Amino acid sequence: MTRIIYTIIFALLLPLCTTAQDWLQDVERTAQNPQIHKQDILDRMKHDANVLPYALRTPYVKPEYKVYDYAGIFSDDDIQTIRRRINAMVQETQLDAAVVFISESSWYDSDNEDFCKDFYDYNDFGCGDTHDGFCIVVNMATHRGAFYDTGLPADMRVASSNRSRYEREYLLPYFRNNDYAGGIVACLNAFENDFRYERNTPGGARPISLIGIGIVLLLGLCITVIRARRKCKIKKALLATNYEVPNSFNLTIKRDTFVSTHTTKTYIPPSNSSGGSSRGSSGTSHSGGSFGW
Repeated sequence: MTRIIYTIIFALLLPLCTTAQDWLQDVERTAQNPQIHKQDILDRMKHDANVLPYALRTPYVKPEYKVYDYAGIFSDDDIQTIRRRINAMVQETQLDAAVVFISESSWYDSDNEDFCKDFYDYNDFGCGDTHDGFCIVVNMATHRGAFYDTGLPADMRVASSNRSRYEREYLLPYFRNNDYAGGIVACLNAFENDFRYERNTPGGARPISLIGIGIVLLLGLCITVIRARRKCKIKKALLATNYEVPNSFNLTIKRDTFVSTHTTKTYIPPSNSSGGSSRGSSGTSHSGGSFGW
């Protein structure tokens, strides 16, 4: 009788277990077929024996899901909100994105960073031949994470150049209020806006406004004129005796007395983020780094 009850309970729970991570592909990676569909990585794998082991240990997921919540943080509405934002970014700017939430208490920043790059590289993410896009991994167990962009020109480096700002202005304010979906959407919005700006201003050169230059020159001219007029009103004294009352100061004794010393220490907090440009195990170039809250 007990076995029958357990069987019934298992049958009821099985659909929940199988749909909890329904973003996983129906097939698994094998040495004979690692399920890699990016030609540049396949070409590198022929000459680099280290690529295959990393690919085999990377989850093989369905790229259309966009959000992979291994930590069980998001509601269905949260997932749909993030997914819609990513799909809109793909349509408008040809930038893909993957959002991964995990809970690995033994992982360091380097583990989060490597997983972020490998998760994006060994799955079918990215737009165009260079797989343009953005991936963010959030480790709920350590309150650390990593994000990287992929495929963008080297002079852009959107994620690495703006890493501290993304962390300070978008991720941290939302994450500290437990609004993880809001933080992710805000970060994606900032990333897309920065990409649009960099794309429209090659090399990061900021357009110079002629009106702004004129205003600066006019202000400089006004300040110069005002200072010149004030200087003309001051009559220069020829002798120092004009400032001294006769016989009003007599120095008879000079003595220096040491009293005490005072030292002030200022704490400079260490940076909570790190990163730059790097390559994943697949050899693909990325730009980004770690963050925490």
